[in-house]
Amino acid sequence: HNTAASLFAIDRGDRSASITLAGGPTTLEAACVDAWSQLAGGEAASVLLVYADTPLPDLYREWIGGITHPFALALLLRSAAAGEAGSQLSLTWRKRATGAAPPTGSILDVLRLILSPAGVVAVDDGRLVWQWCKCPADA
Repeated sequence: HNTAASLFAIDRGDRSASITLAGGPTTLEAACVDAWSQLAGGEAASVLLVYADTPLPDLYREWIGGITHPFALALLLRSAAAGEAGSQLSLTWRKRATGAAPPTGSILDVLRLILSPAGVVAVDDGRLVWQWCKCPADA
């Protein structure tokens, strides 16, 4: 999973920091938390978050499952300036309640949310429930 980031950096002659994460079904959420920490800590003015996934070989699908088609997503993230208009994407998480029915959200639901004007999606990883919310910045 390090190859894509490394080849991108080599091709561009880019020596800036890059991080490659593999967080199972919540890799995108883990990447967003990491990007937020870089923005909040002042390490970067913006973060290019690139997410890509491909289906697992048939041999592993019996045990792990996963997506059925390859896809990728790139987000240029930055902290909003005070009073700035536009949309805001937020991510929160909580411990999953014992015996609770899991939300039906998936990575594709998150992508649909990002492309929509507003909404909420919850993704359950079996341990945590991650809630994505897109709303106007002034809401």
